[in-house]
This record gives sequence, C-alpha cells and structure tokens, in this order.
Amino acid sequence: MHSKKDYEDLLMKILNPVKPYYSQGKAYLVLGDTAATYRDKAAWIEGFSRPLWGLAPYYANPEEAKNKEFADIYTEGFKNGTNPFHREYWGEISDYDQVIVEMAAMGLALLIAPETFFAPLSDEEKGNLASWLYTINDHKYPDNNWVLFQVIVNIGLKNVGMPYNDNMIEWGISKVVSWYLGDGWYKDGATEHCDYYVAFAIHFYSLVYAKYIEKAYPDRSNRIKDRAKRFAQDFIYWFDKNGSAIAYGRSQTYRFAQCAFWSALVWADASPFPLGVVKGIINRNLENWISSPIFDKAGLLTIGYKYPNLFMSEHYNAPGSPYWALKSFLILALPEDHEFFKAEASELPELDSVHVMAPAKMIVTNTGDNAILYANGLGTDAEHGQMAEKYAKFAYSSKYGFSVSRSSRSPQQMSADSTLMFDVKGYMYVNRLSKSCELLSDKRLKIVWSPCEGIDVETIITPYANSHKREHTIKAAFSCLAYDTGFAIGWENGAAKIEVSDGEASVVSSLGGCRVYSEYGEGVVIDAEPNTNLINNHTKIPAVLYKIPIGESKISSMIYEIDGEEQGV
Repeated sequence: MHSKKDYEDLLMKILNPVKPYYSQGKAYLVLGDTAATYRDKAAWIEGFSRPLWGLAPYYANPEEAKNKEFADIYTEGFKNGTNPFHREYWGEISDYDQVIVEMAAMGLALLIAPETFFAPLSDEEKGNLASWLYTINDHKYPDNNWVLFQVIVNIGLKNVGMPYNDNMIEWGISKVVSWYLGDGWYKDGATEHCDYYVAFAIHFYSLVYAKYIEKAYPDRSNRIKDRAKRFAQDFIYWFDKNGSAIAYGRSQTYRFAQCAFWSALVWADASPFPLGVVKGIINRNLENWISSPIFDKAGLLTIGYKYPNLFMSEHYNAPGSPYWALKSFLILALPEDHEFFKAEASELPELDSVHVMAPAKMIVTNTGDNAILYANGLGTDAEHGQMAEKYAKFAYSSKYGFSVSRSSRSPQQMSADSTLMFDVKGYMYVNRLSKSCELLSDKRLKIVWSPCEGIDVETIITPYANSHKREHTIKAAFSCLAYDTGFAIGWENGAAKIEVSDGEASVVSSLGGCRVYSEYGEGVVIDAEPNTNLINNHTKIPAVLYKIPIGESKISSMIYEIDGEEQGV
C-alpha cells in the first residue's frame, strides 16, 4: 500500500461484504447468530456502529470524490435509529450499556465528517440524533477506558453546534490523567492491566481529543501528544519485522486495531519516528492480517485471531465486534497529498535486544522475526473469558501467540504454553492472579503467585535475545507434578520434528521451534487440543516435567527459540 487510494480500496474490500446485512431501515447490521452478554438489539447497533471507525475517516475530506453508498446507508440509519416513532428506533440506553461503547464511533463521525453524516439530516433529525447521543452523559459505565467514549461523543456534539456537556469532557480527561504511570504508560482504569487498551483505546481517543483542542488548548494538546510519543518508543517493540504484533491480553479479536495507535499518531502529527517507519509498521500489520484466514466465506470478519475461534473470545464479543479493527484506518482522515501517503514504507529501526518498560513492569525482546513480551502477571478478579491465559503466562509472542484451555482435566485440554502448570490429582492449575510482581534492576522479573491453595511459587524470569531462564521456588503442602512449558509450535499435516530426553524436549516445524531444557526433570511434549492456539490450529508444546515433593523445592528451566529452517524442517 502506498497512496491514499490503496488504503481506501482496502477499507472498501473489508466493508463491501457487509452491505447485504443492513436492516430495511439501515439502523441495524446483523452479521451472525452467536451471542454476547448484552441483548441482541445492542449487538445489531454495534454492528451498525463499528464500520464508522473506518467510514468517518473515509468521508472526512468531502472535497475528495468518494463512493456515496455507505454515506447514504448511514444517514438513513441515523435518521431511523434515533426516531422514537420508527420501528428500528434504538431506544433508551441504561447504565453499563454496550451501546455506550458504540456511541463513540458516532461521535467521531460528527467530529471529523459532519458534512457527510450530519449535514444531510433535517433539523428534526439532527435534533433526534443529538438528543439520543447526549444521553451518554446520564449513565454509569465501567471505571476504565469507557470514560473516553463520552469525551468523543461530547466533542462531536460540540463540533456540530448541538448541546454537549463540558463537565463530562473534563471529568473524563481528568480520570485518564489519574491513571498515568509515567513514560507514556497508563493503566486501564481501576485495573492493573497495561495491555493493548493503552494503545488502541486510551492513547487513541486521547489523540483524537488532542487534535480537536490543539488550537484552543495547545499546552494540554501537546502534553497528550508528548505522552503518546514516549509510549511509541516502547510500543514499537511489540511489532516484528513481518508485521505480526505480540498477542497479549484481552480483545485479541480486534486484530489490526493493533496498529490503530500508529494511525492516530500520524493523524495528530505526533509521531516521534519518520513517517516511513510508521507507514511500514501499519502496512506490514495490515498486510499480515489480510493475508490470514480471518474472513468467512461471505467475506465477513470472524470472531477469533489468526483464524475463526470462539474458544478465545470474551463474553462481550458479538458478530460485529471485530470491526473495531477499522480504527486503524484513521489515517484516511488525512488529505491525499499528506506526506504520509508520499513516504516510502521502511523497516523497523535498530532495537535493543532486551528492553524494559518500567511503568508497566514488563520486559520485551525483539529479534526481528519474533517479539516476546515478559508479562507481570498482575490482574484483577474480572473474568471476561480465559483471563489467566491472556495475562498470567510468563511470555507472549508475536510469532507463536498464546493458547487457551478447553478444560483443566488433562495437559492436552489445558494446552498451557509458556507457563508452569501443576498437575494435582489429575486437575491442572496455572497462575491466574499474581500476588506481586517486581521489576528487578538487572532486567529480570520476580513474580509471586499461587496456582491453588497449598502451593506457593516465586518465579524469577531472565530474558535474553532468543531465550529466557525461569527459576522457580515452590512451597507445596502436598506432592504433585509440574510442567514448565515452552511456546506452542504449530505443525502442518503432522510435519514436526520432536525430540525428547531426560531434562529436555523440543518441537520444530516449518512454522517455528522451541526447546525446553533443565538439568533435571523429564522432557515431554504436550499434544495440545486443536484450535486452542490463537495463531496455529494444531500445536505441540515442549515441556520439562518435574516431580514436586512436600516442602520447599527449587527448579530451573531454559526456554530457547529454534529456527526451523536452520534445522532443515
């Protein structure tokens, strides 16, 4: 991709297949039959709203000739969805309503493309839309990135001269400021999570706000942009040279929203890197995703990661949810003669082999072919689905992803990669909620955790360029087994080279390789259940199996990445 038209063509390629699924009045978009925790009507509104993350930037420059078909769909949908007398009226929202999330994309449409989405409406229709959106100020929502939804809605309303709530804008921004950890990092509200929501939510919405206020409040705008610039210098490590980004945390089904932060940086004129570097990150990430089987036979985005997969989904994933990925197209709000579209996409700059992200209490390595995040394991009791797998493993990879469990009844069904898994009388236990995490001064992590009552563990992780060391101190009230597991390695048609011996196990295929080594223990390979890994639907997990006695014991493992091509596989 090079010119603006290339990105526009890609957006239309993604969105054109949804056209047959709009309702008669165009206020709903029904893309599938699976359910989320919220009502079906909210899911249909979500389906309608999420394409706006791409369409609002697409129509942001009305002087540029564009296909008007989607513009007509959405003005009709806005008119009917906010008309109390129409059969497709969206209705009143409630506290913690999913529709609050979907209002944000509508607010963006009013902010950057009012000529397309607001001007064609009659005065009565404008009043209906504005009044319905304004109700976002009257309800409660989670104490996290959701507070920025009402910021976007209110500045959108203000932009088109309709009633808005300035107090709610200030309240939302002050909440975000209170979550700042330093060096560009925020936590996502009341939780301790530092994940993709820092990039594709908190920074993204903050940059939209910063762009809007840059003339009226230049100091505040510049402070927001400066924090994003600092964050970018850490976040660049999350992307490998092939376009894959580290799979970590919840909401992985949003896929190429991974690069939305970079689009917002360019749009807000806040990039600390040359435009060619940012363009390379965006292009490679988009191309990596589009070349993967993430669409169904009708061309619709599916729930999943590198292939359709409900195992790894959260309870808030409805059929239209994946279209949040279209936030990555904010660059389309730039004029077609912007320097970004003239720039040549370039490779990643030279990166440190081991990089510490102190405010997040995490370490990342990036060898080019693989970016690995060594996570702090901290979290909350909030359970959106597979949270232990998404936050509490030792290592998360751009090349190998991570795996989620089918059940805890066997190592195969648990499919526990990159962690220490305990087998207690036939039930598998892993870290779910760490007690503490400390970033040591010599680029090591110390995590204190307990998989179950009667077992306490202190783990120290030492990352290197292509490997890492795990040192575990275990206090057990009963004897049990423990598997120290490596990355889940994908294989095709049974083509995988497996080696097992005392204290060592390895799996190598054309898709990669991993070796786990210890001076003691038994090498084993876990034949993981299909469809448990986010990237490869068939995987095998190398591990070292330890017998854990009653009392205190110490074990240590090395985990190496192996190049399959070098091994002749």
